[in-house]
Amino acid sequence: MIRVTRLFLGLGLATIVLLGGSSIAHAQYQAPPPGYYAPPPSYGGGYPPPPPPRYRYRDYRSGLTLGGALGVGTISADNCGACGGGLAWEFHIGGMVTPQLAILADLSGVVRSYDDDTGGSSTLTNSLFAVAAQYWIIPILWVKGGIGDAHIALSDSYTGDTYGNEEDALGFLLAGGVEVVHAPMFALDLQLRLMHGDYSGGGATNYAFLVGVNWY
Repeated sequence: MIRVTRLFLGLGLATIVLLGGSSIAHAQYQAPPPGYYAPPPSYGGGYPPPPPPRYRYRDYRSGLTLGGALGVGTISADNCGACGGGLAWEFHIGGMVTPQLAILADLSGVVRSYDDDTGGSSTLTNSLFAVAAQYWIIPILWVKGGIGDAHIALSDSYTGDTYGNEEDALGFLLAGGVEVVHAPMFALDLQLRLMHGDYSGGGATNYAFLVGVNWY
């Protein structure tokens, strides 16, 4: 009887020792030593990548910038029977000097076709090629100003002949816009534009509303 009792006590002690050793080994496996962080298996070793930086508009406008716009406008001048509403357009290309300031070559104008007094069709174009500066006051709001060569021409709509009815003069532009779609490298904006040419027969002014696309 004593042998049986000793046998059961020995088996019990051996079982306790084995269970205790297994628990310690399991705890050592589960809990890494202080200062050590096991890499998560999903990244294949090493530490997880840092979170992406928060988007800031000042960080992306750099290098080449270009864009264009279409809309509606009007040509206005004193004693101008050919003036009136027409198609407004704009194209620009240049570079960012700072994240908020661009220097651009800007070409814009308003073109209008109408039936003249002779029964034919004529086209009046008032355009400006300018060197302009565009500045973003806030991330989605910009203003633009420029100066350059204004050109006005009255031509035959079918042949394109002006018969000398054209002139170049000093001109300037003022514009402003708001970006309704605002992405890191692309923007869609609504803009207002004023362009004036100081011609010898009297100044001619364009007023226009356009929808523009821009890449940075």
